[in-house]
Amino acid sequence: MSKNNFNIRPGVYVVPNFKRIDCTVKVSNADAIALYLNKDFPFITLKEGGVHLLKKERLNAKQVCQLILRSKSVEEVELLVEVNGAEIVKKIAITKIESFV
Repeated sequence: MSKNNFNIRPGVYVVPNFKRIDCTVKVSNADAIALYLNKDFPFITLKEGGVHLLKKERLNAKQVCQLILRSKSVEEVELLVEVNGAEIVKKIAITKIESFV
């Protein structure tokens, strides 16, 4: 389950291009990944346990860069760099981290 992989704000949501989901109970890893990748769902953040799940998804550099641009903390940006360590991803991560300061 996704308890240690993602931090999801509790609630019942109707997410566009996904489905209705109840986040007051445990959410499956597949649903948590789909919510994290969905740009219309802002109530989720990445934790350390979710990095290996995102690596299994084999995200390309462009997808990881989009996730970095939507990230909400320095820790989340650093975790996303672990998913794909391409040069462009590192440069965008540095710019995003500087914007938090």
